[in-house]
Amino acid sequence: MNNTTSKSLLCIIGPTASGKSQLALELCRKGLFYRPEIISMDSAQIYQNIDIATAKPNKNEQNEVKHHLIDICDPKDSYSVNKFIEDTLRAISNIEKKKGTPIIVGGTMMYFDRLINGIHSVPKIPDYVRSQIIFEGNKKGWPSLHNKLKTIDQNLAKKIAPFDSQRIQRGLEVWMHTGKTLSDWIHSSKTKNLNRDINYIFKTIALVPKDRSNLHKKIKIRFKNMLKNGLIEEVLKLKERGDLYPSLPSIRIVGVKQVWEYLDNKSSVDDLIFKSTAATRQLAKRQLTWLRSFKNINVIDCDEIDLNQIISICESSS
Repeated sequence: MNNTTSKSLLCIIGPTASGKSQLALELCRKGLFYRPEIISMDSAQIYQNIDIATAKPNKNEQNEVKHHLIDICDPKDSYSVNKFIEDTLRAISNIEKKKGTPIIVGGTMMYFDRLINGIHSVPKIPDYVRSQIIFEGNKKGWPSLHNKLKTIDQNLAKKIAPFDSQRIQRGLEVWMHTGKTLSDWIHSSKTKNLNRDINYIFKTIALVPKDRSNLHKKIKIRFKNMLKNGLIEEVLKLKERGDLYPSLPSIRIVGVKQVWEYLDNKSSVDDLIFKSTAATRQLAKRQLTWLRSFKNINVIDCDEIDLNQIISICESSS
């Protein structure tokens, strides 16, 4: 006998600077949901004391609508997609126990992919293995490690861009620690579902620019605003701790990495702006590439948001 029940789960995804967080808050303000709470799907906003670089919702916004999975890790710690799934499931359960409405918002597409498609039973990778690969990638360049991945797991390497450090790292660390490729793990292991007793129907709003040049302009404006709001000072405080270093995931965050190099006298202010905006554009490009692989999503032009259309999508999810 099948006792599985179905529930709708609203997700708002999109590339960086597309307006996901503000749209989520606006929908909550409209009173569309009963006791809404936002679950952040952002691999950068998890870190404490990295607020400006990650464009976190400010304290007033977090007080207005409760947010989960923000400020849950110290910058020296690592975080995994498996941990995200565990934390998200726990947050969804806790919100629903209070009769509230969970809304997932963010742009970390690997997290979203695992959320809708499940995760595979790959053993936990020790930090020293991960650190070794990151060190090698920073020293030799990620295209070099991408070539290495080709010789180990050609099927996986075909799906990954030469500068996609996160996915290259994942492919190499699994092989290095287990002696088995990630493709083999995916093929042989059973996928864990979100919840055995609940079949979630994802109602996904994807904010996508029709004209990418508009997104690029927003990215440049946003980074300059970050500088005005104290980004350099924020990274300086991280640097002054003394226990953080460039190969950590928290210091590799776009914006943090470039400011760190600037503080090491490796670049000028103009170089800082150029490198940071270029890296953010590359991040947005990878996010959009991921987006094209997802099915059954509602694509909305982030430059011309029709709130009535979005409200109609949200109401159909209840």
